[in-house]
Amino acid sequence: MANIKNKKNLGSKKLTKNLKQKASVQKKSQPSHRARIFLIVGLLLLIVAVVIGIKSFFPCKYKYDYSVVGKDGNEKVALKLEMANNDRTRLKGLMGRKFLPRHTGMIFDFEEPGYYSMWMKDTLIPLDMVFVNNYGRVTVLAPNRLPMDETYINPCMVKFENSSKKMLNDADVEKFFDKCETLYLKPQNLTRYVIELPEGTIKENKIRVGDILLKK
Repeated sequence: MANIKNKKNLGSKKLTKNLKQKASVQKKSQPSHRARIFLIVGLLLLIVAVVIGIKSFFPCKYKYDYSVVGKDGNEKVALKLEMANNDRTRLKGLMGRKFLPRHTGMIFDFEEPGYYSMWMKDTLIPLDMVFVNNYGRVTVLAPNRLPMDETYINPCMVKFENSSKKMLNDADVEKFFDKCETLYLKPQNLTRYVIELPEGTIKENKIRVGDILLKK
């Protein structure tokens, strides 16, 4: 019986020793696990720092400062505008935007003066549009453009909206567009830029045809 007890005691001691060894191994492995956690956290912090650094290095999307100046030389409004100066950005425009802060917007630079049309396809908010020639002079104002409207918006369509009640028949309409297009195809009236702004900007700041758009 004594021998059996001794064997049991030896087995018990051996089991206890093994458990202690396993516990010791686990304790030794814990710092490695913590190190991995610290490494992951460190990498995340590094990524955040890089992102913040990139954002601080590159200007925000409203990075172009413009002002609209009246004929008397006084500034009417200062604007911060996004730039759309290639096919991709001009095609996208302000589509999908749900909000446009006051005194911000987008300037479309067509690079070469021409007779250009805009529209409100997939645009969720009402806008004002300002057509500007190659010299920075405002040529046409198109306020209160409705969301999702796919009607073309160009100088003669805007003029037609304001004159259509006077048109008596198709011949009058055709005559109107012939005369209008002749006027707006003159070099001094061709469009180089179109500015899209929050609805009401034109009225609020009393922007008029003949005002000048200046880049600061």
